[in-house]
Amino acid sequence: MAANTEEGERHQFCLSETLEEATQQDEARDIELKRNREILCGLQATCLKVEKSREATQLELNATERAIQSLSDEMMQLQLRASDLESASQAIYLQNIKLQHKIEEEADNFQLMLKRYNMYRDKMERTRRPS
Repeated sequence: MAANTEEGERHQFCLSETLEEATQQDEARDIELKRNREILCGLQATCLKVEKSREATQLELNATERAIQSLSDEMMQLQLRASDLESASQAIYLQNIKLQHKIEEEADNFQLMLKRYNMYRDKMERTRRPS
């Protein structure tokens, strides 16, 4: 019977050691689980901040792209306007050249008519004077 008692005590001792080890392992797992949950919460918070930052950056990028497109459109309109003004300027320049040529022709015609008139007047004065 003493062997049975001793064996029972050993068995009891093994069970209590096993129970204590299991309890310690559960506590260690609980601590590890809490630590992992804290890390997970921290990572989720970081991910949320990064996502919000990405969204804000995307909005800013979209606004910048719209501004660039607007400036590009405005620049194209200005280039078209400049081209139209250059064409108008060339047309005015050609018209000025034609007008200057016409003025020179008219000045030449005037000089010719004045010369003829002076010749006519001189001739008339000579005919009026008694010789």
